[in-house]
Amino acid sequence: LLDLDSALELVREFAGPAAAVIKHNNPCGCAVAATLAEAYEKAHEGDTVSAFGGVIAFNREVDEATAMRLTEPG
Repeated sequence: LLDLDSALELVREFAGPAAAVIKHNNPCGCAVAATLAEAYEKAHEGDTVSAFGGVIAFNREVDEATAMRLTEPG
């Protein structure tokens, strides 16, 4: 729950579509982009190894493109 709270507080700071990946209360990646899917991809690229098993938060409702990206391996 601490990771979720930290991730939500982080993405709420941005007006544009944003995503954050938090693990053990440390940000593994955070990004803003034109779309939520792009923001997620950039946030995940911040540290792909540490992002595994982390909490992901968005400041928008997850759309189909983002959901599809979340289900892709790697």
